[in-house]
Amino acid sequence: MQHTVTSFEARMTKIYFKQEHDFEKRRAEAARIREKYSDRIPVIVEKAERSDIPNIDKKKPTDTEARIVKVRSNGFIVFVPKYGVEGPVYLTARGDKGGGGEWLVDEQQQKVKKSDGSISYVVLQTVRIHMEVVEPQPNRPRLQLTLI
Repeated sequence: MQHTVTSFEARMTKIYFKQEHDFEKRRAEAARIREKYSDRIPVIVEKAERSDIPNIDKKKPTDTEARIVKVRSNGFIVFVPKYGVEGPVYLTARGDKGGGGEWLVDEQQQKVKKSDGSISYVVLQTVRIHMEVVEPQPNRPRLQLTLI
């Protein structure tokens, strides 16, 4: 037996959300999201109690600090202490080893730097990264770390 949401139930859900979160709070949250992610549109999603729709993951992409633990020819490996995870951050396209000479690795000093010397990263340096769960293939989510 499948349950169809009536217009009354839909209105009650909408009213419930508005009662729980006042207008200024909703507007401030939407403004914060638009400022941080200008290429995205904030959408409020609520599930009716008796709905068969699966739960939506509430995890939002996040910007956080990470420590470089290893340098490589195309980027580095970082450790994110806040979440206890580690993963790669690519400075070049993922399949491009060495970045075509754009990035130079100094194994002795554990450092990767731009060939013009304008930017360099060393082991144990703190960097800001963007963490997001992406799903490049259905049912195969993976953590994507991007330097910001």
